[in-house]
Amino acid sequence: MKREVKQVIPMPYVFIALTMIPIFIVAFLFPAQADNYPFTSIDIFIKDHLLGVTGFWSSRLPFSSIVITNYVAILGPVFSIIFFCRVYKAMLVDPNQYKNMNIAKYLFCLVIFVFFICMIVSVSYFNPHDLAAHSRKWRIFGANPLAFSIFSSGVLFINYFISLIVYFSLFYIPKLLFFAKK
Repeated sequence: MKREVKQVIPMPYVFIALTMIPIFIVAFLFPAQADNYPFTSIDIFIKDHLLGVTGFWSSRLPFSSIVITNYVAILGPVFSIIFFCRVYKAMLVDPNQYKNMNIAKYLFCLVIFVFFICMIVSVSYFNPHDLAAHSRKWRIFGANPLAFSIFSSGVLFINYFISLIVYFSLFYIPKLLFFAKK
């Protein structure tokens, strides 16, 4: 009798929490505007040597939001690789769940995933979006530090799952489709 393998993708909750804590620390302990010495130096350094105004930021919290978006944009990919390595060690995936996958379905999903990843990269690195100036439903996230922290944590969390999407779409599923014994 064949034993059924259940899919298990363990979440490293402590790691996720530890990477999100700095977002909340910056949001609540850094001033909204860089108006005195240590913060003006940090602001100048970020604008001159790092990414500057990028991703989702807030004109109501210009300094702290720029620090947070640079943290997410620069360390997000590093954290997502660490996240993936931790998840991959204990991950169990049932290959039978992909038995109905064919090349056409795979290519369709691959196009959707590539589009999704390009969209995330575009809004995170190339097109800054001022949440405080957005429509009513998005403005709340740019209005106060707690809402902005929650939103930025969500963006960081999305980075973690991009690493899983890349693994499944570029490695795991093609291996099943093209290299599995029929």
